[in-house]
Amino acid sequence: MRLCDQSDTCRVLYARGLPLGISCPRCSRRILLKVGLLGIHEHDHRPVIRLPLLCRCGAIDVQRVILESPDEGDMFLDGRSVEGSGMARTA
Repeated sequence: MRLCDQSDTCRVLYARGLPLGISCPRCSRRILLKVGLLGIHEHDHRPVIRLPLLCRCGAIDVQRVILESPDEGDMFLDGRSVEGSGMARTA
């Protein structure tokens, strides 16, 4: 798993079929959003980092995490760190 960057498009996320990890630096909440809930489609070329996402606590600066395999979803939700993010395990 890794933090989303400018080169990650909605089209690629859609093609992978894996959920998008969302982590809030303010309240430490972590969730997985299925592609269908994001309102994206196979011809959507927007960068994933531009998707308008909001945490329940009101934070708009949520981190978007790209999962590389289906097994990483549980690891992400368990609070394991994301490559290159400095995000540490939360208790």
